[in-house]
Amino acid sequence: MLDSDNRVWIETERPGERVTLARPVPTTELMSVTGSTRLWTEVHTQVCMALVTPGQPGVEAKWRTRARTLSTRASGLMLIEPGDVHVTQAVSKSSNFEVVRFVPEVLEQAVRELGARGEFHFRSPASDNTAVGTGILALIHAHARGAEAFELESRSAELIATVIAQIAETPSMPRVVTDPVRDFRLRRARDYLRSHLERKPSLDMLALELKVSKYRLCTIFKQAYGVSLGQYWMAARMLLILLQ
Repeated sequence: MLDSDNRVWIETERPGERVTLARPVPTTELMSVTGSTRLWTEVHTQVCMALVTPGQPGVEAKWRTRARTLSTRASGLMLIEPGDVHVTQAVSKSSNFEVVRFVPEVLEQAVRELGARGEFHFRSPASDNTAVGTGILALIHAHARGAEAFELESRSAELIATVIAQIAETPSMPRVVTDPVRDFRLRRARDYLRSHLERKPSLDMLALELKVSKYRLCTIFKQAYGVSLGQYWMAARMLLILLQ
């Protein structure tokens, strides 16, 4: 249960089931479902990642895609590509799950910008990757508490980079060791954010100015400072407001 949830929830025709749907970033769609035993059947047009919400003992979903039957429990991921069909065959009990959908072109662009080879594909339709699950929850929770658009944009880009590095068919991206004191990109990114505390920064403009992919920038900034670009900006913005 979130401490703060500003989303609009809709009760469906099924007792106890609620759904909330939003597009906080133009290329990213978020959906959360609670109390569901529905046997979902969908033909997908986007890159879809469904996380069975952690902390649900005994929850298990059996589902089918690409002529395979799979089983996913709490904290597990269901990964579906455009053109795929997924059919939920059974759900052990009432369950909650979080869904993130990306426009396919965004993943293709990120693959190119990060220097990976080939087209984007998931390695497998099912995964227990904790880094991706954590990234999904971070984006969902930021949206639920009404985070600023810049934080949502940076968390979305960070999640895309994590997906490509962790669960895509392309080779894992090497970890970039960064020094927040010596790396000029990090210093300039930090200075840019501090100079935009009273107006919305632009992730695309910042990446263009630093001549680095926004997906890589989000990754190295998080590695260096332990927080996302959006979190850093919000913290500095709140400090400015408190000091006024």
